[in-house]
Amino acid sequence: MNKELLSLEVTLAGRKYPIRVKPEDEAFVAEAVQKLQDKLNEFKGLFPGKETVDYLAMSALMNMVETAREQQSRVQSLEQLNQAMQHVEDLLNDSLKK
Repeated sequence: MNKELLSLEVTLAGRKYPIRVKPEDEAFVAEAVQKLQDKLNEFKGLFPGKETVDYLAMSALMNMVETAREQQSRVQSLEQLNQAMQHVEDLLNDSLKK
């Protein structure tokens, strides 16, 4: 089930990069490029005069912080769901014993 990869050219920080992605990932790539470019522009406004690599580094760091925060939130949600399911299972078991 080897799918053909789609050849794209994305522009980040004024430079073009050729990439190959699965067709179903094209929209995700476009969204990621837009978010990264928005973040670069935000940092350029906040910290004028820096080099592009500095803005890219700050963007990468902020992206990783956001990713870690989202991952922690998902883990907490799964833990809460597991606790709720355990509680329901305990209630069912108790009612079956009666």
